[in-house]
Amino acid sequence: MRVLILGCGRLTHSLIPGLVEAGHNITVLSGEKDCLETVAEFQGVEVILVPAPTLQDYLGQGGVDRAGIFLALSGDDHLNALCAQIASHIFGVPRVVCLLESPHLQLLYSSLGMNVVGYVIGLSQDIQQAIEGRP
Repeated sequence: MRVLILGCGRLTHSLIPGLVEAGHNITVLSGEKDCLETVAEFQGVEVILVPAPTLQDYLGQGGVDRAGIFLALSGDDHLNALCAQIASHIFGVPRVVCLLESPHLQLLYSSLGMNVVGYVIGLSQDIQQAIEGRP
């Protein structure tokens, strides 16, 4: 399955080995050049350096229209929420997971039906369960 990840940091880096092992095709969009260079070393991972990943053109360049999973994992709650909504409502990505640090935003977007995860001890496990469609 094609997985598009917005944001490149420790969380993205920790998730990629499991996604690669599961046979997913992964594309990572980020403005973090150093991190992208690190994750590009994984076989089957494509990276795209973008200055403003909220633009639909960049999401399109990343293959959002062909993605089965979109993970909004940047360090910016508002960017994550915006891109997750674009992926879900405009491009129709079947599984969208949005990382939000703010408890208020977590409640708001969860109540709107968005699959939201937050910074907790089992965050990687929560994301993996969301990818697999488990509650």
